[in-house]
Amino acid sequence: MPFDGSCSIINLEKNHQNIDGNTFGHILALDDSVAALKVVEQLTKKKNYIPNIKNNKGETVLDRAINSNYVFTAFKILEDKRFNSIDVVSFKKLCLCFIIAPASH
Repeated sequence: MPFDGSCSIINLEKNHQNIDGNTFGHILALDDSVAALKVVEQLTKKKNYIPNIKNNKGETVLDRAINSNYVFTAFKILEDKRFNSIDVVSFKKLCLCFIIAPASH
């Protein structure tokens, strides 16, 4: 079920990790709705948000967005200057799926 944007993230612990190591950002990265994208925009504006946290599978928020083929979420995360962690596999997939492939059509 997509996120409906009805809750406020003002008082939410933005970097809290659940049992799987996922933060709120990790969960939002699996939702391609407009409401979730707007929350990602708000989340990345928070000074204490850490976009580089990895879950128990070693995935960052960006890894999850890329692996789910959610290009708008991926680029919204990349806009955050604090983000500095992308693994080779995710970077290659980002380039192949979103940059190289569309240009070849």
